[in-house]
Amino acid sequence: MSICLDLRDETREEHRATEATPFAKSLARGSVDAVQFAQYLAVTKRLLVSLTAAIEACGDASVVPLGSAFARRVGLIERDLMQLGLPNLAAPVEAELVRLESSLLGLSSPALVGAAYVFEGSTLGGSVLAPRVERALGLAEGDLSYFRGGGDDPMRAWAAWKAGVDALALAEPSRSLVIHGAKMTFSGMRRVLAALLPAVVATTCAGAAPSMVV
Repeated sequence: MSICLDLRDETREEHRATEATPFAKSLARGSVDAVQFAQYLAVTKRLLVSLTAAIEACGDASVVPLGSAFARRVGLIERDLMQLGLPNLAAPVEAELVRLESSLLGLSSPALVGAAYVFEGSTLGGSVLAPRVERALGLAEGDLSYFRGGGDDPMRAWAAWKAGVDALALAEPSRSLVIHGAKMTFSGMRRVLAALLPAVVATTCAGAAPSMVV
């Protein structure tokens, strides 16, 4: 059976819970401002750098290609931060961010496949969110780079990535470790996003652009 189908089924509740965080909802509604979105990008950049380092260090030649796109997406985030006028913005919510980074760096090779599944899947979601966030920020359609990182056909790219995972033909106990890695990553992202909204509110109260989150 497809490990990606197992991942979809076994992480459905974690996925829904992550999407239910206030910050994720604000992205879905397109009710974010430039500071909020830039902070989200800075957090994501840190996590992608850590995940890429963990995948490259795992020494598993079958797993390394699954993270090949993440370094490029770090560059896309940097382009977006430059466009927003916040190229050097430090990632907020340091405690939760470090906690998740440490977890990613400690994962086994199979578990890293699960973590990569979460971030690769978010690229597909980003293609849906991109026009909403662009409108919220007063940008032209196509201006955002990271949320459009899946290219002109993100569904096809996602299908190809999943096919690569299924081609690994993982058996137990590796399959369970893959699912563990995905669940751990969803859980960590949920904590980061839950902490991010209060951090954004504190920043806006200090004089940055007013928050649009309700």
